[in-house]
Amino acid sequence: MMKCYVMMILSAAVAGSCFAVEKPTPGDVKAVTKKVADWQMETFEDQVKYRAVASDKREKLERARKDPEFKPDWYTLTFAKKWHDLEWHNAALYAGMNEWRKVADDGQAYTDWLSMIGERNDWQPHNRKYNADDHAVGHFYLALYQDSPDPKKIAPMRARFDEILASPKTGSLEMKKGTDAHTRWGWCDALFMAPPVWARMARITGERKYLDFMDQEYHATYDLLWSKEHHLFFRDSRYFVKNEANGEKVFWSRGNGWVFSGLALMIPDLPADWEGRRFYIETFKQMAETLRNTQRDGGTWSMGLLGDPKDYPIPETSGTSFFTHGLAWGINNGLLDRATYEPVVLKAWAALTACVQDDGLLGHVQPVGAAPGESYPDKSEVYGVGAFLAAGTEVYKMVSGGRPTPKQVAQLTKKVADWQIETFEDQLQYRAQSAGTKKSIARYHANPDDPKYDSEWGVRRTANKWHDLEWHNGALFAGMNQWRKVSGDPDAEAFLMKIGKRNDWKLFKRPYNADDHTVGQFYLSLYEETKDPVMLKPTQEQFDWILANPKTGTLEWKAKPTDAHNRWGWCDALFMAPPVWARLAKVTGEKKYLDFMDQEYHATYDLLWDKDDHFFWRDSSYFKKREANGRKLYWARGNGWVFGGLALMIPDLPEEWEGRPFYIDLYKQMAKSLKNCQREDGTWSMGLLGGAEAYPNKETSGTSFYTFGMAWGINNGLLDRATYEPVVLKAWNALTACVTPEGMLAWVQPVGAAPGESFGDKTEVYGIGAFLAAGSEVFKLVGGEVPAFAKATAGKQASGKKSGNQLTTFMKDTGWCWYEDPRAIIHNGKLVVGGISGKNGDAKVGVYDLKADQLLGSTVLYPKFERDDHDSPVFHVRPDGSLLTVYAKHGKEKIHHYHISDPKDYLKWGARKEFHHTYEDKRGATYMNLYTMKDEGLLYCFFRDGQNFNPAFITSSDNGETWGNYTHFITHDIGSRQRPYARYHQVDENTVGISFTDAHPRQYGNSLYYAEFRNGTFYNVDGTTIKELSDGPLVTVQAEKVYKGSEIKEWKGNNHSVSNAAWTVAIEKDAQGNPHIGYTVYHTHDDHHYRIASWDGTKWNDRQIAFGGTCLYPRESSYTGLLAFDPTDPTRVYISTDVDPKTGKSLGGVHEIYAAKIGANDDVGSIEWKQLTFDSTHRNIRPIVVAGGGHKVLMWLGGAPWRNFCDYETDAIGMILERP
Repeated sequence: MMKCYVMMILSAAVAGSCFAVEKPTPGDVKAVTKKVADWQMETFEDQVKYRAVASDKREKLERARKDPEFKPDWYTLTFAKKWHDLEWHNAALYAGMNEWRKVADDGQAYTDWLSMIGERNDWQPHNRKYNADDHAVGHFYLALYQDSPDPKKIAPMRARFDEILASPKTGSLEMKKGTDAHTRWGWCDALFMAPPVWARMARITGERKYLDFMDQEYHATYDLLWSKEHHLFFRDSRYFVKNEANGEKVFWSRGNGWVFSGLALMIPDLPADWEGRRFYIETFKQMAETLRNTQRDGGTWSMGLLGDPKDYPIPETSGTSFFTHGLAWGINNGLLDRATYEPVVLKAWAALTACVQDDGLLGHVQPVGAAPGESYPDKSEVYGVGAFLAAGTEVYKMVSGGRPTPKQVAQLTKKVADWQIETFEDQLQYRAQSAGTKKSIARYHANPDDPKYDSEWGVRRTANKWHDLEWHNGALFAGMNQWRKVSGDPDAEAFLMKIGKRNDWKLFKRPYNADDHTVGQFYLSLYEETKDPVMLKPTQEQFDWILANPKTGTLEWKAKPTDAHNRWGWCDALFMAPPVWARLAKVTGEKKYLDFMDQEYHATYDLLWDKDDHFFWRDSSYFKKREANGRKLYWARGNGWVFGGLALMIPDLPEEWEGRPFYIDLYKQMAKSLKNCQREDGTWSMGLLGGAEAYPNKETSGTSFYTFGMAWGINNGLLDRATYEPVVLKAWNALTACVTPEGMLAWVQPVGAAPGESFGDKTEVYGIGAFLAAGSEVFKLVGGEVPAFAKATAGKQASGKKSGNQLTTFMKDTGWCWYEDPRAIIHNGKLVVGGISGKNGDAKVGVYDLKADQLLGSTVLYPKFERDDHDSPVFHVRPDGSLLTVYAKHGKEKIHHYHISDPKDYLKWGARKEFHHTYEDKRGATYMNLYTMKDEGLLYCFFRDGQNFNPAFITSSDNGETWGNYTHFITHDIGSRQRPYARYHQVDENTVGISFTDAHPRQYGNSLYYAEFRNGTFYNVDGTTIKELSDGPLVTVQAEKVYKGSEIKEWKGNNHSVSNAAWTVAIEKDAQGNPHIGYTVYHTHDDHHYRIASWDGTKWNDRQIAFGGTCLYPRESSYTGLLAFDPTDPTRVYISTDVDPKTGKSLGGVHEIYAAKIGANDDVGSIEWKQLTFDSTHRNIRPIVVAGGGHKVLMWLGGAPWRNFCDYETDAIGMILERP
C-alpha cells in the first residue's frame, strides 16, 4: 500500500538527480487506465469508503461519531456522504471518463455508464445558476449529444446559459464578502468547470454568444489571477500575499491543474479561424514551460508549485494527472515539442502509475481544498481519478503516436459494413434529408397522384430507396469493394456479388451520365479476379457505344444547350466515371478507354480547377459564390469525390504512361490544400474555406473521402508520412466518434450540390462507402496485415491440406519478379528473402528461422522505394558471414542501391550505399543478379542497363564494398531498341551460364539461346569458344539456339504478344553440371506452354512439359504463373497454372501450384502432375525453390490479390520440403 509514498520520498531526497524512464507500451497504458476506470465505476456509489478527507475535517467527523452531542459545521458534514451526481467533484470524473471512452477497447461500457448518469439526472446542471462548479457536468452532456443528438441532453444546460446571458453578473471577482467571485469565475478552478462547456455549446449550436461570453469572463479571471512573472494562476485573490516557506508565491498545484487541463479540453472547440484562439494557445504554452521547469525529480509536482520539495515530501496525484493530461495533449496536437516535453510526461506517468493500487485505486489524491495540503496512499477522490483517466487517454495516444491498432480499425470498419449490409433495403429509415426535402416528401406522400409532382422527380426518388444502380449506392459499393479487398470479409463479397447478379451486371439507365457509370467500379474489380466475362460485357458495350457517339458540347452548367450532364460538367463526376474508364483500359488492355478518360478529365479540369486555391468548383455556376467570410465556396464532398476518385484511379493508370504524372501532381496539390484547411476537430467544413464558425456541424462524407485519399497516398509513397499521418489519424479519430453503437455513420450531409446540413442521427449510403474506403486504407496505414480477418484467411490463402502439406508464411507483404537472383537464400539456418512491399513500395528483407520454424520478421532497406516487383533485392554471402544485398528501380534511376548485413543478424543492415552510372541516356538500370568468379577474384552484378537496354555488368573486387568496370554484355541483331531477357546460374565457381531471348515477346517472336561465360570469354555448352568479350558484347545469334520462335517482328499493341514467342523463366544445373532451362512460349492470351530444354552432355532435349494457362493480365500477355526447378535435382519441377497442366482444360479456378518428377524422355503427355494447393481464392504464382544447409523450401507469391507488377498484396507462402 505504501509503494508510491516510499518511491517518492526517496526520489525527492536526491537533490538534482535525474533518471531515464522506460517508455510504456500502448497496451501497458491502456491496461492501467482501464483498471482505474473500472475500479471507479464499481465503487462509485461507495465514495465515502475511500475518500481522502483533510485531517481537520476527519477529526470533526470522528468526534461526531463518538459524541452525538457534537455537531460539525454543514460543510464538514458533506464529506460524510457521497457527492451528489451533479457536483463538480463527480463532474471532473465524468470529464476524464468521457476522454477515456474514446480510446478504450470497450468504450461502449463507459459511454453507457455516463449515459446512465445523465438519464438519472434528466441531463440537468446542478442547483446554483451562476456557479461554475455546477456547470461542469456539461462537459460530458454535450459530448454525448455530439455522439447521438437528442435535444434533452443539451436543452437544460442551454437554458441555464441563456438565463445567465439574459441576466449576467458583473461584480468584482475579488474573493471577498459581497462580491461576485462565486457567481462569476473568481477562483482558478472555475476555468476548468465552466469555460470548456461554454465553448462547446458555441460549437454545437453555432451561436457565437456563448463563445463571446466565455471569452469575456475568462479574460476577467485571467486579468485578476494570472501572474505575468511566473506564468501561473493564483488560486484566488486571497493568495496574492501568501508565500511558501522558501519565500516564493503560493501557486496551488491542483488549482493550476484545473486551468491547464481545462485549456486542453477547450482549445479543440475554439474556431480555428477565431482571432481570440491564439490567446488560449499562448497561455497554454506559457504554463507548459513553467510546469516543465517545476517538475520534481520523482515525476510529480509539489502541491505548492514553487515551494521547496522538502516542504512537500508526499506526492500528490490530482495536480500531476491534470498536468500530464495537458502536456501529453499538447504533444499530440503539435502545440508542444515532443523532444522537449515527452520526457516530462513519461516521468510523470511513471510516478502516477506507481500510485495505483492493485485493485485500481489511485492513491495520493489531495482531499477537497483550496490550497496545498495532504494526501494519502490508500485514499482517493473522484476528481483525481477523472484527471488520471484524461491523462491515460493522452499518454496512450502519445506512446502510440495517436494511432489506433489495426484490430480497432478493422473491427470498427466491419461494424459499419455489417450495419450497412443489414439495413440496405431499409434506407429510408436512416436517410439524411434536408429540411426542404422533408417538406416536399411530406407533400408527396399526402398527394402521391397529384400531377404537379410529376416534375418533382427528385422528390419521388428521395422518397424511396435508391435504385441499386444509382450513384448513391455505386459509391457505397466502391467503398465496400475496397473493404472487401483488404479484409477478406466474405459478407462484403457476398453482398456485392448479390447486387451484381440481380442487376445482370448492367450500368444504370442514362448512357452518358457519369453518375450511372459508378457501379462499374466494383463490377470490373470483381472481373479482374474472376475473369467472368458477364461482369465485363455490359460496361464495355456501353462505353464502346459512347466512343462511337461522343458528346462534344460545352460543360458550362447553365448554358443552353449544354452537355454538362452528358459529359463531366460537375466535379462529382470525376469520382463516378474516370476510375471505371481507367480500369476498363487496364483489364482489356485497350488504350482507347484511357485516352477518352484523359480527354474528358482534362476538359473538366480546365473548367473547374482553381489554380490559386487548388480545389475544384462544384460546377461553373459556383464561380461567383462566396462564403460568409468572403472566401471562395468549395464544397467539401464535391472535392472529396475528386480526391477519392484519384486514389481509386491512379493505381489503374499504366506506370509508363506519359499522362500519369498529371494525375499524381493534381492529387498532391489537393492533398496539400486539404492539409491546410483541416479543422481542429479533425473534420473538414462543408465549405472548405468557410471555417467552423460558418459550419458548426461536423460532416463525415467529405472527411471520409479525404481520409481515404490521404491514407492511400501515404501507403503508396505519394505523401510524406511524417507530414500527413497526423492529419489522417486526427480525421480518423473524428470519424470514429461519429459511428453510433449500432454501426451507423452519422453526420453525413444529405444529397445536394453545395454545403448544407448534417444530422447526428442520420446517414447516407455514399458516406458509408467513403468511410469503408477510409477504414481500408487506415487499416493498412497503422500496420494491418491483409486480409484483416482470420476467418477469411482460409478462403484467401491457398490450402495445402489435400496434398498433405502444411503451408507456411515465410514473408509478409512482398513481391518479386523472376529476372533478379538470388532473390532468396538459406544461410546459417535462416531463409532470407528479398522483396518489394505491395502496400507502400518498401524495399525489404524478410527472415524466417528454419530451425525454429519461426518468422522473425522483416527489415525495410529503403522506405517507399517504388511499388514495383521488378525492384526486389538479391543476395550474396560474403566471407565473414555477412550478406550483401543489391537492388534497383525498374529503369527509373541509374543507381544500384546496396547494403551489408550484420554477420549474424540478417534483420540488421548497414547504411545504404549507391553506385551511379554516368551515361547520358535518361533510362536507368534494373534486374540485379549476383554471381562470383573465384579465379578473377570478382563478384559480378549482372543487370539490364539503360543506355543500351541490354544485359550488362559491373564488378566488385571487395565482395560488394565498392563497384566499377561497367561492361556491355549481350546485344541483339533484330534492329531498333530491343531488350534481350537473360536468366543466369552459377555453373561452377568460375563460370556463369546464361539463357536469353532476342527481345520482349510483345515485340518479337523470340527464340531462346544459351551460352556460358568465364574469364572474359563466351562458350557454348559443349565448351567450344564463341567469342571474347573484349571483342564486344555477345550478339544473340552468335550463341546456340535452343528453341526457335516465330522470329516475327511485329507490334500489335501493348496488350498482345507475338505468336510463338519464347521467354526464359528458370535455369539450374544437374549433378553433372548440365544446364536445364525452363521457359514459356506464348500462343494466345489463354494458351501458354511450359517447356524445358535439358542438355544431356551431347545434345539438347527440348519438350513441352505442361500447359501454362491464361496470362495474368492482358497488358502483359506473356506473364504466366511461371515454373521453378529444385536446385539440387532439376528433374523435380514446380509450376503455377490455372488449367489442367496435362490437357490445358480450364478448371474454373485460379493459378494453383503443381509438382512433378520429369525424366529425360517425359513430355506433356507422360508427366503426372501432383496438385499442391487447392481451392484458392487468389492466384499462387512465381514459385521458387531454395536449398542450403540441408534445408529446402518451396515458396511462391499468394494469399491475396496480385493484379499487376505495381499492384499486389501478396505474401511469400509455401512449404518446407526438406530439413537436415
